[in-house]
Amino acid sequence: MPDRKLHISTNIPKRWDRFAAREPYFAVLSHPRYLRHNLTPDVEAEFFVRGQEHVNHIFQVIRERFDPDFAPRTALEFGCGPGRMALPISGQVLEVTAVDVSPAMLAEAAAAARNSRTNIVFQTLGEFLADGRSFEFVHAYLVFQHIPPRHGLIFLRELLERLSEGGMGVFQFAYRRRSPRPIALARWLRTFVPGLNAAANLIRGRAWTDPFLNPRVYDLGKIFPVFHEAGCTSYHAEFARHSDLDVVLFYTQKGEPAVRAAAAAPEEKAPADFIDIRERIAGASISELNAAAEGYYARLTDWDHQIAKPLSNIHDSPAILINFATLVQGLRLAPGLTALDFGAGGGWLSRWMTQMGCRMVLLDVAPTALNIARETYRRLPPVGDTPPPAFLTFDGRIIPLADESVDRIICFDAFHHASNPRQILAEFARILKRGGIAAFAEPGPDHSKTAASQFEMRNFALIENDIDMAEIWTAARAAGFTDIKMAGFNARPFHITLAEYDDLLAGGETLGRWTQHTREFMGVVRDFFLFKDAGSFAESREFDGLAVAIRAELAVKRDGPQALVGVRVQLTNIGRAMWLPSSVGIGGVWVGCHLYDGDGRLLDFNFHTQALPGAVPPGGQTEVSYDLPPLPPGSYQLEFDLVAAEVIWFSQAGSSTARLPLRID
Repeated sequence: MPDRKLHISTNIPKRWDRFAAREPYFAVLSHPRYLRHNLTPDVEAEFFVRGQEHVNHIFQVIRERFDPDFAPRTALEFGCGPGRMALPISGQVLEVTAVDVSPAMLAEAAAAARNSRTNIVFQTLGEFLADGRSFEFVHAYLVFQHIPPRHGLIFLRELLERLSEGGMGVFQFAYRRRSPRPIALARWLRTFVPGLNAAANLIRGRAWTDPFLNPRVYDLGKIFPVFHEAGCTSYHAEFARHSDLDVVLFYTQKGEPAVRAAAAAPEEKAPADFIDIRERIAGASISELNAAAEGYYARLTDWDHQIAKPLSNIHDSPAILINFATLVQGLRLAPGLTALDFGAGGGWLSRWMTQMGCRMVLLDVAPTALNIARETYRRLPPVGDTPPPAFLTFDGRIIPLADESVDRIICFDAFHHASNPRQILAEFARILKRGGIAAFAEPGPDHSKTAASQFEMRNFALIENDIDMAEIWTAARAAGFTDIKMAGFNARPFHITLAEYDDLLAGGETLGRWTQHTREFMGVVRDFFLFKDAGSFAESREFDGLAVAIRAELAVKRDGPQALVGVRVQLTNIGRAMWLPSSVGIGGVWVGCHLYDGDGRLLDFNFHTQALPGAVPPGGQTEVSYDLPPLPPGSYQLEFDLVAAEVIWFSQAGSSTARLPLRID
């Protein structure tokens, strides 16, 4: 596209070129470590290593999500700067064209490439616009934030026009700034008020001509039409936050290569009528969506697959089990807790949690799903004496449970099916007790755009919503949740040699590979926990937070021919968990006594237990006096400990005991 079409001058302001010549690295990554006077060989090497890691990542994503055989011959690095991305891209393609508006930047990049790469062509912006060549791969990173949006969209059209059919483009945009208003105002003034930036530079002891690096923010609603007009048919997006700036990295494919179209199974082809999730939610009532969910289950003629979950698909089972374990660990479960399974489906998850002693409430909008869950419990009954489950039909709006009636909520791949997430979160906060936890295993922020989601929405009229953690946390806080924790984990195998394993533990190069491997996995999943009154006491039905300081005194008394041992025990709760009264059953705290002979050999582990007079909060104290069962003459040792009934002995959690010698003549 020639200059007359752009209506934008390709003449760079001299002050920017002088700044780029003086601070080429800082102009790309504005951190003090990249200022020229702070540069060390290690910092400079790290600057380029981060570029290599980024390029490795984007090519891996392209090969995993778009084309496993992607091997472009030609590439364009638009806004190449000092060559941080152009150099590693040149290792993936036959020829790279590296473009920058600054001759000083091009000179810096050419110097960096001089001793290692010969397949990079460096061009000024004017040379690039006059060239007219197309490319199989186009990359623009940390570029558009330096271009005003009205000009940036024109450049985006030009880059997409240069992208060849079947080619891949990767573009980064800033789309939201989270600065406090005074800071945002100061930045606006420095950007647009003549002379103000020069004055600010002089105050800071910098050259008055230095440009102010104020990132430009784009309206994402104006970017997608540009992609669509250019013939881009496939998308993937990665969202991130850099300081106070929210950014998105868009991957897009122009058209579709014939080799992929021929190889793809019919159900994997991207449909022509793309479903926008926000339009789907706006256009369907909750009652209609409930009916669609019921229809999904009602058409099943064989329930075996549902009942066999999570072991019904050998390929999906490992990831499901790892996700489930991640939620169970974060939920801090204990026998006797009441837990809601939101979107319970066929009930496998509730059945497992029932087996662990939880009192499960299965909630689903589909009556047939609850019938399958009942059949799951009938065919695979939990072993032993476990709390019976309850089954509730959900109207999609109000959960039919009383306020503060459940201890835990678990949403396993279900929350993203809700079209009214704010209302659901408000309901969760209402029914959770103080100190309660809601756990979620959900997909990532671009879930609705995947081929699988489009297939589900098109064929079954379901909701496959995106998971935006910023929006969720805003709604959760408004509902009354006080804290959020994200789960960092990886469900994908990372098999390495023994030498690499040792290197990973030592913090070597393998650790970087593991980190990148994990980042790629976490980009498409969101496991997280919401806490209601996070500062509230834990309870003795949980394993964590149990600790006691014990002081015990013994007194031998005579009751006719028998010797009775009187005990006085003083207890201080030095943990963070509330000791529940002994009368509550599971989790109630008792004083326990283990009996040993004089040499320390165990005679009776459960020699005696004694109820406490009531609940004891963290920091609280209580005292109990009682008589032990009669003992024959001899030498003994008595060890006093606390036990949370059917949960754990305190000493198993690391708490100290009190052991006293006893002699009965």
